Amino acid sequence: TASLAKPISEKTLEAWVEIASLDQRGGGVMSLQTPDGMLFDSIVFGEQQPSQWLAGSNNFSRTKSFSAPAETEATARAVHIAISYYADGRIAAYRDGKPYGKPYQSNGPLKFAVGEAIVSFGVRHLPAVGNRLLSGKIYQARLYDRALTDEEIEASFLTSHISLSQSRLMESITSEEREEVRRLESEMHSLQSDIDALGFSRDTSVEQAVWADLARAFFTFQEFIYVR
Repeated sequence: TASLAKPISEKTLEAWVEIASLDQRGGGVMSLQTPDGMLFDSIVFGEQQPSQWLAGSNNFSRTKSFSAPAETEATARAVHIAISYYADGRIAAYRDGKPYGKPYQSNGPLKFAVGEAIVSFGVRHLPAVGNRLLSGKIYQARLYDRALTDEEIEASFLTSHISLSQSRLMESITSEEREEVRRLESEMHSLQSDIDALGFSRDTSVEQAVWADLARAFFTFQEFIYVR
């Protein structure tokens, strides 16, 4: 991006990201950095420990492990990752709206004056070389000029249309609603089995032809009425 037109210290980095491989080490999702890349804070994947998210920083000066579980789902869907940097130096991470591991104390936050910071995507920090590059897709990203609370980050995740998994949806509804969902899913599978047993083709070209013939029939019938 262009240089930020305001100073920033306390902050939150937030992104919805899908990665190409769980084996990659050190790629950055989103970074707040100086234009030359010498100073930075970044959402990084797998740099110190395999398949773990961390708050990357220049020379690991504000980086510690969140002691969180290894990532297993980010190659199959977009996951929501956020890192909050508090004024007192505390750093907390979140995944899919929930705390990711444990917060820790750093010597931060890193302070940027007006015009000293840019935001970069898909790279731990500039220059964009080597394992600094992320292999994956970033669907959305946000920078806040304050540290969001646990509640605010969960709300941001839940109100996004990007990554709300079925398991999280099931957790958010009542037991009666969950039972109704399961009943409808069972009914849907049963109906599909009946359709398969009847031998209907799932070829979309055949289906389109059927609908086209039906449309022509309606038009022909309409023209017949007009002639009368």
